[in-house]
Amino acid sequence: MIYDFASQKDFIESKIDSKIDSCPQIEFKDDTEYLIEWKAEARHFEKAIEIADEHFERFELILRYVLGSATNRFEVGVLNYQGWRHRKAYILSDMGEVSNSWTRHGPREPIPLDDPCFVKEDTGYHTVWGFTTKKNLNKFQKRIMLAVEWIGQSMADPSPPSAFIKAAIALEIIFTYNERDIITPSIMNQISESIALILGSSVDERLKLESSVKKLYGLRSKIVHSGNKDISQADYKALLEIARSVIIKILTSDKLNSVDSVEELYTILKKIKYSGDAISQSAGV
Repeated sequence: MIYDFASQKDFIESKIDSKIDSCPQIEFKDDTEYLIEWKAEARHFEKAIEIADEHFERFELILRYVLGSATNRFEVGVLNYQGWRHRKAYILSDMGEVSNSWTRHGPREPIPLDDPCFVKEDTGYHTVWGFTTKKNLNKFQKRIMLAVEWIGQSMADPSPPSAFIKAAIALEIIFTYNERDIITPSIMNQISESIALILGSSVDERLKLESSVKKLYGLRSKIVHSGNKDISQADYKALLEIARSVIIKILTSDKLNSVDSVEELYTILKKIKYSGDAISQSAGV
């Protein structure tokens, strides 16, 4: 449950008062905007905190995923909020000259959590939030949620190579049969083709998508095997957008939104692949 503190302060305080007679140790800052609550079932306070923290971290990752792209406008944080940071550097030259640099880092705007776009059904966001409270997720739904969380981690990572790898992992969670699988050329081809079949709506689009994903996975290989750090922002954004688009399409497509295993996903994709018009045979003369 997320409370708007300004409009629900009296309710929040009455809720606390109903549990205990006095609570001097609980203090709310005047600038508190939201209060987030998770009802944890546990025998001890320490375990309740541990359970709640797991869900708060998941909330952070999902909200990053929903925001759509890494940005300095907002900062998502329950456990990991940093706020404004000031950075000052002094530069001393061999000529005896002294200079300094002063910059500010951090969010510029509050996140409008009451914006309906955060729970839109046509993007699958409503479904993702629903998965957080659903107790009996099937195997594929669990993969989707893991992929969402890896995308959230990717968007929070300040290192371009590391962020790129995490976006790739999100795709691999969806498309690989076994988490122990090594990403071989054949698996890379399988992932590329599957993404093209899901996102492309024409032959040309699918061929272009397959080629793009293979190129991006070539960069993934260079990072993992050669330690390459030369990852452009454009390449990272392209992979991130592909990963998010795959999840959105799976959650909102009538053909895919009821998939319960990766095996079923590939069965559906194979039917899509071979459902084109047959090649006609010319009559002999």
